[in-house]
Amino acid sequence: MGGAAGHMSHPFDLPTVGNGSDLIKFFEDAATFLATNPGSVKIDGTNVSFKLIDTPRGKEFAADRGSLAPIDIEGITIGRVGERFAEGHGMRPAITTLLTIFNAALPSIVPELKALGLYDDSTKFFNTEYVEGATNVLEYEDNFLAIHGVNQFYEKQSRIKTKGVRPGLPRPIDPETDKPIKDPSREISYDRDVLASLIEKVAPYAKEQGFLVYGDIPTELIGEIDFGPALASEFTIVFDGFVEGECCTNPLSEWLASAENPKHPLPNGKKFEDVNGKARFAMLKDLYVRILNGTPLKEITSDAEGAKLVADAAVMWHASRVLGNAVLKQLTSDMGALDPTGEGGGQEGVIVRNEELFGPKPVKITGEFILQGLETSFPRGGEAETIEVVDDEASGKRVIAVYPGRFQPMGRHHAEVFKKIQDIYGAENSFIATSDVVSPPKSPFNFSEKQKIAAGHDIDPATMVKVKNPYYARELTDKYDPETTSVVYLVGAKDMAESPRFTKTEGTTKEGFDWAVDVAPHVSIDIPGYGEMSGTALRQALKDADFDTFAAIMGISDPATHELIKDKLGTSEEQIEEQKKTLSLLFSLVESTLNEKKKKKKTNCFDHDKYKTFKGKSKCIQRTKGFSKKRADAYVASTLRKTGELDETGVAAIQGYAGSNKKSQGLIREDDLVDEVVNYLLNM
Repeated sequence: MGGAAGHMSHPFDLPTVGNGSDLIKFFEDAATFLATNPGSVKIDGTNVSFKLIDTPRGKEFAADRGSLAPIDIEGITIGRVGERFAEGHGMRPAITTLLTIFNAALPSIVPELKALGLYDDSTKFFNTEYVEGATNVLEYEDNFLAIHGVNQFYEKQSRIKTKGVRPGLPRPIDPETDKPIKDPSREISYDRDVLASLIEKVAPYAKEQGFLVYGDIPTELIGEIDFGPALASEFTIVFDGFVEGECCTNPLSEWLASAENPKHPLPNGKKFEDVNGKARFAMLKDLYVRILNGTPLKEITSDAEGAKLVADAAVMWHASRVLGNAVLKQLTSDMGALDPTGEGGGQEGVIVRNEELFGPKPVKITGEFILQGLETSFPRGGEAETIEVVDDEASGKRVIAVYPGRFQPMGRHHAEVFKKIQDIYGAENSFIATSDVVSPPKSPFNFSEKQKIAAGHDIDPATMVKVKNPYYARELTDKYDPETTSVVYLVGAKDMAESPRFTKTEGTTKEGFDWAVDVAPHVSIDIPGYGEMSGTALRQALKDADFDTFAAIMGISDPATHELIKDKLGTSEEQIEEQKKTLSLLFSLVESTLNEKKKKKKTNCFDHDKYKTFKGKSKCIQRTKGFSKKRADAYVASTLRKTGELDETGVAAIQGYAGSNKKSQGLIREDDLVDEVVNYLLNM
């Protein structure tokens, strides 16, 4: 779900699920619950939660993505959608359609809004899903809005001065961590009949826009849920290298009997050391996918303890998937069967709510969608399946994630990587660090232009911080307290392997900040004819690209951004070619001058016809050998003694010591020449 409602828990996210046996019990409890109570269909849509706010025009509906950006706290009205989302972003039509429908219906639903507590309280909002065709992975027959219920924000104040203060409920303390919980909001109770009345009144306005409106969509049990076949199914984890022989294929029930849940301690779980010596959380889903595809544990970690953690994590993921399928096979709804392995493709999953059995938060059972959810196509929509990391487990400090780089220009792959970083570390803790250095052709964009391009990718420009050194972002860290904050720099795997600046991957800055370097998530996007997307490939592909080609490559449909990038890249090429011609001429002149000087350096300073006095000979030595006056005098004296000329010339030399100060004409000093070249290059 994500957005203002936050992410729902998987079964293994629960504090009561500490091992494999606990996980089986959760599913047994869920089956018992669903036998007498309906669950809720989990919709594969995009969260477009919205609230009612006061504006100069009166009451008006506004979207809220749940961040601490002032526009979210104030509310994204229909007139401000363009401020929050760039042209071409999927949220623009989604929010515009939603607000058009509900603003039109507003006069008729005032009684319901008051009864639900939303009319005069903008901390409460409708937790809503938007579906238009294949919004993410699943494809639906109808376009619709699904109002899951009413949520209320928790209060929150950012540590960053430019961010706002979000009002809301007092934030409770998590008993597992003894710290305030991280959830952006919580579900609150409401009268379902009142919400049904509101939906009925809104329906005609939605129909005008080609949409249906649903409330919570209940599930219905159609048969007995049987976990036996799933628990008997075999699961293989390649342990060779840690145990003798080929190992291991066992029934899922056996794996679960010995599995501990690596997600504990919550919220992030245990870490292991991978084969590159980096600490990683064991419950990352990409590790499960690798094991499912047959990757040996020895290619993931090099120690037995790490292998056990990763194996247990894979077992918890796999059991959640296959036991979840067993639940979904026996559920249906007004939207059709939920079975994800059936002919119709099923639904994303079922949501169960019961505080006594499952805790205060709703829990999702998604089955096969655990894997299908990796394929989402909506830009920034849908639910992220990555593990949220906002605290340093060992130190208890808040972790600030920095994505450093030149971003010349920021491509779609950069944007997707950063959005994954935000999903992992939290949007409030994630920043892009880049400089204002302009140096064509490889670095043609200044900081302000980088921000404009980032905005085109639906990245808040405020998350991009101007720094002198992206890999030592003091301009950012100076805003925080090293006693409560640590920093992680997320860089590409190739950079980690090839760049000597990453030979040291952790330490403490002189300001007292604990820092580490880790590998950023990888996103590979191909540019037809240019290979994998990179800064170099983008500059080559975009410099002459027409608008349609630009939009296809960058995912940005803003003509102004297209013109900016095309102009910058084209101008850079022209400037460089002109500079090459100029430099070629300049260096030719430099070479000629230096050659001439070398010839002049062959001057014989002891030619008595030309240099008759001691002073003249000394000056010649100073000029041709670069000696100081004192050293040149000593050199001349020594040479004259060796030749027996000092007695004959000494008096004359001393008498001539006050000779002419006239500078020799036509000789260019090498230092002066270098200064001229440097000044020229700096001012090109």
